[in-house]
Amino acid sequence: MDEAASILTEILTNPTPLQKGIFLHLENPVRQSWSDISTILARKLQLKDSDGLPFKDWLMAASANNSLPPELAEFFGDHFVRMATDLVLNTSRARSVSAQLRAVSSVSMSVVESYVEI
Repeated sequence: MDEAASILTEILTNPTPLQKGIFLHLENPVRQSWSDISTILARKLQLKDSDGLPFKDWLMAASANNSLPPELAEFFGDHFVRMATDLVLNTSRARSVSAQLRAVSSVSMSVVESYVEI
């Protein structure tokens, strides 16, 4: 969050006026596969390969035992996979304005592991 806030501040305080009507997307421009992230999380959670569930199976199980509020179940069922795998925001304009965003790298293993510790 601190890095995103710093990049946003850099963009908003840029002395060069931005063209009206354009959008600047702020997300990590370095793509990482869900498989890589899942492997890190599984290792941190000490899960065996056999402990993993395909997403559709997890969604059905979570929905069946009321682990998910209906609104989240609907979002996961209708939009999550597309947004997590197919939707790629073009960050070229934002990167052209922000040196910090141009310097962003992939999410490190230690950061992914810290998600589990929260």
